[in-house]
Amino acid sequence: MRKAELLFSRFLRSSISPELWKFYLAYVRRTNSATNDPQTREVVKKAYEFALLHIGNDRAAGDIWREYIDFVKAGEAKTTWEEQQKMDALRRLYHRAVVIPLENVEQLWRELDQFENGLNKITAKKFLADLSPSYMTARTALREIRRLLDPLEEKATAPPRDPAIPAPPDFNLPTAPTWSESDRAAVQGWKAYVKWEESNPLDLEDTGALHGRVSAAYRKACAAMQFYPEIWYLAYNWANTSGKPDEAMAILKQGMEANKSSFLLHFAYNEICEVQKKYPEVHSTFEGLINALHLQLDTLETSIKEEVEAAKANAPPVDFMAPPEDQSAPSEADTILARRTPELNELRG
Repeated sequence: MRKAELLFSRFLRSSISPELWKFYLAYVRRTNSATNDPQTREVVKKAYEFALLHIGNDRAAGDIWREYIDFVKAGEAKTTWEEQQKMDALRRLYHRAVVIPLENVEQLWRELDQFENGLNKITAKKFLADLSPSYMTARTALREIRRLLDPLEEKATAPPRDPAIPAPPDFNLPTAPTWSESDRAAVQGWKAYVKWEESNPLDLEDTGALHGRVSAAYRKACAAMQFYPEIWYLAYNWANTSGKPDEAMAILKQGMEANKSSFLLHFAYNEICEVQKKYPEVHSTFEGLINALHLQLDTLETSIKEEVEAAKANAPPVDFMAPPEDQSAPSEADTILARRTPELNELRG
């Protein structure tokens, strides 16, 4: 249990994964299983509120809202006053959930309708009428989120593998870009999504709530596009222009850690350090960038050399009886050098 708690303390707060938050909540409920003990229930309740504070706006967090509602429903009420408290708590939960574009928002709305009408048909009409515009906005937003994110979050097709070896967990980890058409489309797709979130499609009046949604969108984009400096720079720029300089600097540092040879991120970071007169930091940052570039150059040269040597080793022997034009045709090794030398020159550039 201690190991699990250490892992949660290290990774949970910064996680954008609803699945990890579900594991955390399952752990809390399993270690606090005395369902009728008020203190135990308070611990579980605080865990749910903690989770919703961090991940509750994610469209995939609907199951967490669902579990929390069921948890409150299962609470024991011995007096009329306790029953009223329980109903008020359920109402507040439903009212919070149905204005968020969750995957199960329509189901939650139907449940709220039944819940309110089961208590009082007169007050139900008022409550539902007040919430209806925000719910409809959330439903519309969910459709747009699906349009924007579904193509970006589709799992890549797994390569063929030995069925005798157990399948690894499907973490869908980010990979380095090859700048294929699909890579470029992904960049444009994530940029479109974060810009859409910035436009405040839910018409949130609370600036803190809006910042939370946009910040979560950028965190999701940076996690998916970890090796694309442009996405990190957009996240940094948004945080900086939103009056969150500390958050902006933290984003740049994370981006530089993931993209050690990015001119864009390192120069942006040093620009800020120069304004703040942190000259030793400027020096060490540029030193780190230069070292990373040297390492990248060495790795690329080794890769080209190995590919050329492999081509030469597999090349057929020269046929001296062949026509001269055939003998002078470029070899596979020459083709590799012609293809990869511009890549090398660009990095040296």
